[in-house]
Amino acid sequence: MMHKIKNNLGVKVLMAAVSLVSLASLAAFTLLSNVKAAAAALVLVALAVAYANITYGFMLLAFTLPFASLPQLLGNNIAYSEVVLSSLMLAYALRNFRRGEATVRPSPRNLPVLLFLLLTLAAAGKTFMSVGLPPYAGAVNSSSPYFTYRTAHMTVEFAVAYFLFANAFDRRHLKSFAHALLAGAVAASSYSVYQFLFMGAYRPSSLYGPESANMMAMYLVLVAPVAVTYHITEKKGLLRWVLPLTVGAGLILTFSRGGYIGFAASAVLMAYAERSKLKEHKRALAAAAAVLLALAAGTLALVSLEYGRAYRESALCPGPDSWERHVFTWEGPHALVIWAEDGPLHVSVLRGSNKQATVTGQSGVRTCGADCVVDAGERFDAWFNTSITLSLKGGGGGCTRAKILLEDKNAEGLVLDLYAARRLMSRLRDPYAVRYRAGLWKTGVARAFEGPFLGFGFAQFRIGEKSFEHSHNLFIQLAAERGIPCLISFLWLVSAFMRGVLGRRGYLLAFSAGVAGLLVHGLADYVFYPVSAGMLFFAYMALSEDERRVSGGRR
Repeated sequence: MMHKIKNNLGVKVLMAAVSLVSLASLAAFTLLSNVKAAAAALVLVALAVAYANITYGFMLLAFTLPFASLPQLLGNNIAYSEVVLSSLMLAYALRNFRRGEATVRPSPRNLPVLLFLLLTLAAAGKTFMSVGLPPYAGAVNSSSPYFTYRTAHMTVEFAVAYFLFANAFDRRHLKSFAHALLAGAVAASSYSVYQFLFMGAYRPSSLYGPESANMMAMYLVLVAPVAVTYHITEKKGLLRWVLPLTVGAGLILTFSRGGYIGFAASAVLMAYAERSKLKEHKRALAAAAAVLLALAAGTLALVSLEYGRAYRESALCPGPDSWERHVFTWEGPHALVIWAEDGPLHVSVLRGSNKQATVTGQSGVRTCGADCVVDAGERFDAWFNTSITLSLKGGGGGCTRAKILLEDKNAEGLVLDLYAARRLMSRLRDPYAVRYRAGLWKTGVARAFEGPFLGFGFAQFRIGEKSFEHSHNLFIQLAAERGIPCLISFLWLVSAFMRGVLGRRGYLLAFSAGVAGLLVHGLADYVFYPVSAGMLFFAYMALSEDERRVSGGRR
């Protein structure tokens, strides 16, 4: 049941303000782009679709969620889904301005969403006002001013997505929305498969940009239950197999252990909720499980080949003190330790100084019982676009390492690209990610108690943890940067959402399972880092309300 607010003047003033904010957001996307004509064209497309038929605007939003890095071609870091969201907000505001009324759907989730937003803005204000000046000057005290602003801005977008899906989306088109969501996920997953097979990608991240496979996993954890539901509800046709298998392949290739566990949690929830109907679908489920297992086994066998796939890391010389990455560690400003398994280690100078600098492999380093021998006499001058290959001959165990010495101490600005042959299977059994996450969680809890009410501050986690912008845990991160009351409001929202979850069916159950899976994934990562995951999470929160309002009475 919708509540109508009929106050011509008040509603028109509010809708006019919302329209101006939406227009400002769209103008910023256009003006901040290097290719303004192309950016303006993208904005006009989103506006035309949303204003002509707001339902089509929601479909466009669902489809464009994973295309996060495309606007970077225009020199813009704003995802296109954010442009579509602003267009939807503008269309909604203009429609209500013309009518002089607004509609609000009552829900037990409205208040916790509003409280979560207000506490987030209060925590952001505390960070921005840290030097007593409004508001951007305060951000200079942040370790990452952009990340400080971006986190607050994205939370506003999450709340806007919740509000629009709750009050402007026609529930009769829920199935069409799910299909549009699947179309975008299949397109992104197909590109991931292409990256892996033909571009030599270590962990393909599709359209999320480099080093963003975890973001791809967060998005696919939300969409994978929708793909499973599509397979179950569609009675015939090749697509009922192709779509879920493509999405599954995209998720597998992320090599995100948190993503795997999150999807497993989603599957358990869906199976338990539909336990009375499992017998009806047992053949289809058995066939789907067999194909998925074969796909997973084939993928793991492929990436376990002797030479594996190449992955890429970049190192800046001289490196910050105590700066650690997964494959290399700085030992002083001019010595770089590279961790790699047996096989070739390719070192390329991406950008060098005007002076010659030599890079030499040091042999005889012993770690974990494995000897690393680097062929003697291999060195090169650190000019632009030069390269060298070092041969690592270890004693097995996957623990070998090589030390590269930058002999010219005047080689500031030297950037090395490291391509190390490594078996991808080791990604799944590597304990390093668990160890550093445990340390980050401990730091995050300490940060939370340093600022219990409004948090330690946005983007302040890097203070003392120079390598990481967040604690790799959703709940700890919310408490650390926004305060314990904000975490409580989020838990309130989750508890309101989970009431009656086992009574949902069809795509509504898939949405609920996606939320549950992302929350489980959130135990090992900050899953609101990509805007697509957070936006879809809050959209699911809104769409799963009032299950009976679905097309054809089908739940």
